[in-house]
Amino acid sequence: MDIIKIVGIALTAIVIIIIIKQYKPEFAVYISLIASTLIMFIFIDKLAGIVRIYK
Repeated sequence: MDIIKIVGIALTAIVIIIIIKQYKPEFAVYISLIASTLIMFIFIDKLAGIVRIYK
């Protein structure tokens, strides 16, 4: 299920970036940073679970 979340976030961000980039390119950078941060939080949550197992 997490892969579906990540792909959904990425595809949504890509579509929004393509649309916004035509009008305000600086906002496209912000959207990509926000999407990257959301995806990173998902990875950090899973990585924390792995660290707890091996600790």
